[in-house]
Amino acid sequence: MYEFEEIKEIGQFKKIKEPLENLAEMGEKNPFTEYEWLEEWLKAFGKNIKLNTIVVKKDGRVVGVFPLCLKINSGVKILKFVGEGESDYSDFVIARSINEEVSKQFVSYLKQSKAWDLCELKDICEDSENKSHIIHELKKQHLLFKLLKSYECPYIGINTTFDKYFNKKDRKTKYNIRREIRILANLGKLEFKKIEGLNDLNRRLPEIFEIHKRKWENYYTATRFSNKAGMGFYANIAKNYQEKGLLDLSILTLDDKAIAFSYSFKVNQKYYFYITSFDIKYIKYSPGKILVYYLIKYAFDTGMKEFDFMKGDESYKSRWAIDARCNTDIIISKRNIKGYICFYGYLLMLKSNNIIKKLKFLRKIIANVRNLKEAVQSRGLTYIPPESVVKFSLIGKTSKRRILEEYPGAFIFNQGREAIVAGINALRPKDKCKILLPSYLCESIVTAVKYAGIKYDYYKINEDFSIDLDSLDEMSRSSSIVFIIHYYGFPQNLNEIKRISKRNNNVLMEDYTHGVFSKYEDKYLGFHGDVGVCSLRKSLPLYEGAMLLLNNKENTSCFNNQGIRDRLAFGDILKILNLALKNLEFKFGFSIRKYLLSNDKLKTAYMKREIEKDINVKQGISKTSKLMLNSINAEEIVLSHRKNYKYYLENLIGNDKIGIPFKSLDEGICPLGFPVLIENRNLIRNCLLRSGINLRSYWDKLPDDVSEKEHFKSHKLSSQILVLPVHMDLKESHLSYIVKRLKHEISNC
Repeated sequence: MYEFEEIKEIGQFKKIKEPLENLAEMGEKNPFTEYEWLEEWLKAFGKNIKLNTIVVKKDGRVVGVFPLCLKINSGVKILKFVGEGESDYSDFVIARSINEEVSKQFVSYLKQSKAWDLCELKDICEDSENKSHIIHELKKQHLLFKLLKSYECPYIGINTTFDKYFNKKDRKTKYNIRREIRILANLGKLEFKKIEGLNDLNRRLPEIFEIHKRKWENYYTATRFSNKAGMGFYANIAKNYQEKGLLDLSILTLDDKAIAFSYSFKVNQKYYFYITSFDIKYIKYSPGKILVYYLIKYAFDTGMKEFDFMKGDESYKSRWAIDARCNTDIIISKRNIKGYICFYGYLLMLKSNNIIKKLKFLRKIIANVRNLKEAVQSRGLTYIPPESVVKFSLIGKTSKRRILEEYPGAFIFNQGREAIVAGINALRPKDKCKILLPSYLCESIVTAVKYAGIKYDYYKINEDFSIDLDSLDEMSRSSSIVFIIHYYGFPQNLNEIKRISKRNNNVLMEDYTHGVFSKYEDKYLGFHGDVGVCSLRKSLPLYEGAMLLLNNKENTSCFNNQGIRDRLAFGDILKILNLALKNLEFKFGFSIRKYLLSNDKLKTAYMKREIEKDINVKQGISKTSKLMLNSINAEEIVLSHRKNYKYYLENLIGNDKIGIPFKSLDEGICPLGFPVLIENRNLIRNCLLRSGINLRSYWDKLPDDVSEKEHFKSHKLSSQILVLPVHMDLKESHLSYIVKRLKHEISNC
């Protein structure tokens, strides 16, 4: 009786290590079915795939391992080999004595599974016994499939000495090899070396990575040998395989400098010639050809049974090879409507890709586009936006944790100031008609209060952004509404503020714009007072949107707001285009904004225009904005913001030139950014802008009627504040760059 177990979590993949090794010892091994190869591939390249490895057991004993994974492409679930793209030979690992029966059971299981739409089994070797059994069962069970010839794999069967093999080559080939070795040796000390030992490996790996990168940087190539993930993968494989005796890393050196290398394997007396390259500066001396000569001689002299050139029909291989095999790709689908669409659509796409691979000029174009970002960044063209950019591919894909479900009963507005006006109008008390505002605030808030036609005054804020409770208590006695701001997502002392408000008979209004998804005592900010207001586009990748929470149910009946407009206005289209531009700026590392924002006059004029915009409480947001809002993943935002905040804490705390108001990050806090206080803020910000780092400064201009004499602490904060971004689009390389540039500019001022 056969049993099937699906391994879908990468953390559980270690379960197959022992059975995979046992099965491999009983059958035909190759370097790409080793457990270490599959595990390292998942670590390096498994970010956008879902593991779907199938283990077959009989009487409790593992008899087959099918290392597969799922990749979703345009909604199509494609079942592939783990290791695809790096493995020259892919296969299943099955007990040889029963591989026909296990293959039959696997195809039956595949036919019944609903986990996949299309199955693409690439690069199965011509000699694989499993292949013939799988094909037989696919025909028998009437699955839709097609066999595609993949790469030719030339090889040399070794059954003689190297001298006898080489002497059979034509006179010109033998003469050219000896001549090229002699010419290259005249340039310096020429040596063929094997990399042995961990120290030697660590010394030479960066050298061969650089050789390969320079050789292939202008061509589209399937290998990841030249990027960060690929280098990490191959470095780890080299160390693992060296310990197991499977690695053969050879170099050709001139005066001890590597000018060509081969990253290859030795398994069961078979030499697998995998990745090779040479220093492009020595191309006229044919170092690659000389290295291949030495490698083939080594294989003959050490008793190998075969020298396998593996995938690729390059002309130099045919000069050495005696015979060739051909890899096979098997494309499988089910016989239903979706299956037929996926099957024939995928075949059409593969044909297009094959045309591109054959046309050299197209390969160069693709390579240049792919390397554009790296190229501009290497020239110092970097742009890091202050907020998360909009991923248009997510629009329409509903998140599991929808924001409006996190904030039930919220009323939707176009801008934050409109939510403030509506909140004041809904809860306007009959006596003491006055609102008390913090002295450190955005002028837009004052604009909204003036529009609502209510008197206002300011209470004091401390140097750590906390509320001066004595000032609040004294001034709130003659006010009806207390307006508080949770700066940068860090909650104010709500328990004490609520006690003061209750004692003085105040209505409490919370501005949680900086603290979307932040909690105080396990409850979201905005729900603690009588009213909660929030401008969404400060924290989220949106071009409009604000929320109003009316937590006193008695007051909700006096206010009605639909929140969603029927159609896009012209202004919406311009804003969407602006979002698309921001996306491109971040992707390609260049933005004109960094020059415009360095101009104080332009920046002041822009801020003034924003503040003077009309207020329309009935405007609402567009349906497009609601789609964008529903696609935002609350959990991803919280995790990334917290992770990035902690990175800054670890790398900036202790610097006596950088003031950090919030030196810890308690559970439940989702920070808007990482605020720092620095001298010469304007100068440093402009220097950072020129380096491509766009930072916010909430707020570097306070309302005119906030007295500097009375509220000197708020003015000091305003002149020193700079907020480092923590949004979810940032990688560690971005954070490292920001920290490095900030420290550099501060030390030079």
